[in-house]
Amino acid sequence: MNFLSKAFRIRFYKFYNEVYLPEHRDPRTVFFHALGTIMGLIWIPFSILFLHPITIVCFPVIHGVPGIFAHRLFERNEKVGNLRINRKDYSNLWFILANHIFTFQLVFYFSRRELYEKN
Repeated sequence: MNFLSKAFRIRFYKFYNEVYLPEHRDPRTVFFHALGTIMGLIWIPFSILFLHPITIVCFPVIHGVPGIFAHRLFERNEKVGNLRINRKDYSNLWFILANHIFTFQLVFYFSRRELYEKN
C-alpha cells in the first residue's frame, strides 16, 4: 500500500536522482549520513524509554550533525554552501526523507550482499 500520491513520488524521485544523489558521491559522506540517520532513529526510543523524554529535542542535532560534518570536510559545494540546512531550493523535509531512503537502501544492499556471499 502506498500512502504518497503518484505526483509526489514522481517529483520526489526526480529530486532524489538529480539533486540528492549527485551531492552524495563520496563514500565518507554516505557513511556519515547513514550514521546520523541510524543514530537519530536509535535516539528517539532510547530517550523516551531510558532518559527523560525532553531529551528527544536532541534528535535534530544527533540526526543532522554527522551529515553536515561530512559535507564540510569531504564534499564541499560552493553553489549550495557547506551548511545545507539553509537551502531554499528544496524543502528540508525532502532532504530528511532522502537521507532515510538512502540509509535504508544501503542497509538493504549490504544485508543482501552478505546473504549472497555466504551461499
